[in-house]
Amino acid sequence: MADKLQPQNRNISQSGIRNVFLLLGVPIFSALSAEELVPVAEVSREVSFAAWEVIYREGEPGQHLFVIIEGEVTLLREGREIALLSKRDFLGELSVLDNAPRIDSAVARMPTTLLAIDSYTFERLLHVYPALCQAVIHVLTDRLRSANRRRRLAADGEP
Repeated sequence: MADKLQPQNRNISQSGIRNVFLLLGVPIFSALSAEELVPVAEVSREVSFAAWEVIYREGEPGQHLFVIIEGEVTLLREGREIALLSKRDFLGELSVLDNAPRIDSAVARMPTTLLAIDSYTFERLLHVYPALCQAVIHVLTDRLRSANRRRRLAADGEP
């Protein structure tokens, strides 16, 4: 049986095509071609949340990485807003990568549609596409540098 994550000649749905183009603009998937993203789009599922609905809570186990298709998501840590995310942003990757509990909570700020990729599938993607590993490292490094810069500015008394 062929591996579902390997590119193959196949028909893809309209929503699958839309999700491939969406994923092309997501930093952690930027290293993959449209052809390589077809199976990613096919094994992902769309989930919808109402305004102010909780997507996940701080401390919960993380079983999915999410990409925002439409809407906005607020990230909260210890009840304080730490980020506002929108279309093509992704969230939940840390718990998927290290199997540790969620470090923040995510709440839909308006009606929001997400593309969910389960942890097993994401791990398989990392094995099948080594370039994806490099993209993930690059994005996480950028986020760490930004957090350190904000922390340094806060320590210096700047807003």
